[in-house]
Amino acid sequence: MTHASTDNAYVAGTIIPISAEVQGRVVKVHVEDNQPVKAGDLLMEIDDEYYSAVVERSQKALLSLMAEEEESQASLKEKREALAEARAEFESKKIYENLASKEEKRYADLVKHGRVGQIRVAPKDLSGHDNPQGRIMFLHCPYLQRGGVRSAGGCRHRCRQGDQPPGGGGTG
Repeated sequence: MTHASTDNAYVAGTIIPISAEVQGRVVKVHVEDNQPVKAGDLLMEIDDEYYSAVVERSQKALLSLMAEEEESQASLKEKREALAEARAEFESKKIYENLASKEEKRYADLVKHGRVGQIRVAPKDLSGHDNPQGRIMFLHCPYLQRGGVRSAGGCRHRCRQGDQPPGGGGTG
């Protein structure tokens, strides 16, 4: 017999369980059985095909979201510009309405004191828009026979209500 045998033998050693941070198929082992290793040594390689595909899908989704965000920013800019235009138009119409209201009061005062001829309510306002409120916008002067309508600036003849032009008029 060249060596001793026993059924009561013990092996002393430290067993440390290891595990990967990700699951996958091992494609290459870099150590041999019972080889001493240090912390940080590469022990094995795991197939990265699945994780590479996940990363690629995530990158594509990120690019898509970035493009979508860029489109949303452009759309938001357009809508802000449209809102600014609408606000400016609204302010302009408020100013015009205020002016029209003042003019209406002025013309009503002129009629009340007999300083103008007949007053007609125009179907359109000075800018050519419909005049559904019936604002007084044009004066009719008996001296003007051709069309008989003057602008909202008033009559240059200082007509009074009921005046007739001298000699039949028509001088304009």
